[in-house]
Amino acid sequence: MDRTQEYIVQSLEQHLFFARIMKEHAFFLKVGFLPPCREMAEEAEGHIRKFEALLSRAIGLSDCIVRRRVLCSGELVTEFTDCAERQTQRLTGTALDCELTARVLRLKGREGKEDFPATRALVGQVRQLNREGLQLVNCLIGFKERLLCGVGNCAVFTVNYPMLIEHILREARLYRENLLRLEGNRGSQDLRDSELFWNRIMMEHALFIRGLLDPGEEALVCTANEFAGDYRRPGGALGGGYGEVCGCTAGAGPPPYRAAPGSATVGRGLAPAVSLPESPRHLQTAQAHRAAVCPSPDCCRSACSIVSTPVPPVLHFSPGCAIMEPLDKQEVLP
Repeated sequence: MDRTQEYIVQSLEQHLFFARIMKEHAFFLKVGFLPPCREMAEEAEGHIRKFEALLSRAIGLSDCIVRRRVLCSGELVTEFTDCAERQTQRLTGTALDCELTARVLRLKGREGKEDFPATRALVGQVRQLNREGLQLVNCLIGFKERLLCGVGNCAVFTVNYPMLIEHILREARLYRENLLRLEGNRGSQDLRDSELFWNRIMMEHALFIRGLLDPGEEALVCTANEFAGDYRRPGGALGGGYGEVCGCTAGAGPPPYRAAPGSATVGRGLAPAVSLPESPRHLQTAQAHRAAVCPSPDCCRSACSIVSTPVPPVLHFSPGCAIMEPLDKQEVLP
């Protein structure tokens, strides 16, 4: 591919990945406000709609252009996304455009080295998409920063942790930085830095899950700590594991998922203990995480938890790896 084709592919893959994450961040913020913060909830709702529109346009430009390995990676959507979105709508009353997920699943990918017509019209559409994406993410970053400041000053109440607001700020800033790199014709983020970034993000996801669990769910609390430790260790710079937080032995592997009798935990605590001795540790973590989130195809019909963000893909240690890898890398499909 020439540089123009690379620009188009990288831009569209960035939007397919991050625009969905941004609209989910806005959703988390919206449902975390109480009635006195009605105006902030309405502002968050506006961000949901704007990023849905941006994602819709990106999908419309992506067929037969984005790489097949990215579509197959599990980093854009998973087999749980549609069910989770519909359950989320039912439980929260907030409308989500579930058709976007169906459209992503219908996209046809391109092998990494195949050429495609990079017309002047397509380049112009992608450049406009990037510019609008920058405007939207800048507005969302400003909203998150105002919220974080208000929470820190005890002027705003939200059920979201300050650490979670900081967490989603980092992701939004990475989206902005990636778009600026594309528009400034600069190189992509170093792969090692990308791994470290997403290892930290996934570690914090596990910690947020721990904070949402009923204290009586001791096995699941311990499992969440194990996940945090698994994602902390491989990065090196992130330090040691988190397993010792609840008295678990870091690196001992996830314990059986057994919920307290009568609990309303995802899957009703029926998932078996995860034992994947022949897989590398990072694949065990990703597969175990999938099992913990949705242990059976029917679990979403009875679950009381909401899981809409894609879980760690099996092919990659951290989300975002597929879209960060060189465009001419040999395709490796499941």
